[in-house]
Amino acid sequence: ASIQDKDGFLWFGTKDGLNRFDGYHFKTFRSGPDPKTSLGSNYIQSLHEFKNYIWVGTDKGLYSYDKKLEKFAFINEAINSRINDIDNDLKNNLWFISIGTLIKYNVDTKETRMFDGRNSFYATSISCDKKGGIWVSSYDDLYHYSEATQSFDKIKVQLPGSTFSISVIYALDANAILIGTRDHGIFKYDVPSGKTTPFIATAEKPVFVRQFKRSKNELWIASESGAYIYNLKNKTIRNLRKSPSDPY
Repeated sequence: ASIQDKDGFLWFGTKDGLNRFDGYHFKTFRSGPDPKTSLGSNYIQSLHEFKNYIWVGTDKGLYSYDKKLEKFAFINEAINSRINDIDNDLKNNLWFISIGTLIKYNVDTKETRMFDGRNSFYATSISCDKKGGIWVSSYDDLYHYSEATQSFDKIKVQLPGSTFSISVIYALDANAILIGTRDHGIFKYDVPSGKTTPFIATAEKPVFVRQFKRSKNELWIASESGAYIYNLKNKTIRNLRKSPSDPY
């Protein structure tokens, strides 16, 4: 997991702690004797910045990091399992996934709601669009949160193959949701038309998509076959791979 916060710091979550890079030096945060004021685990699964806090998903629950006080706080002692993904909406709600269970947490009221009832689903990824809409994926379907019903509407996406598996989604804008899969590459769900089409034709297939990151006109795609940099303006793509013969 990795993010760049509003102050320019780079944050990297690893299996051995949380690392902050200021452009010159690394500072590493690891678990301490008090799990309520320090990280309760060194295994960092997900990262997100919201409301001037760094939200840290570990394999033992969710923590907030106060950058001014340099202190961690455990969000909910009842939720102490792996935090797979984190995002926020425009109403001060933090949304996160804990081993397939979707959870909404209001950072002002501290109210927590778990979507684990009869009509729940196994969540794999979450993304908020520019209008504040919440999109969530399961292994083979897409869901959109309805404020009117306080529940999720299921969207059946048409992808090739009967055994496709969604690994991550990303709201490119209010009308386009990118769907990264484990074995069939990347697709785009067009919200107005409801159609799903291939998004990027890579030379090597299949591409196992791990993460999407956007920087202005560039879309960075982390995959099992290296990093892809897709230019959203001119539609060109580059593939960065580790070369055993090149130390740089």
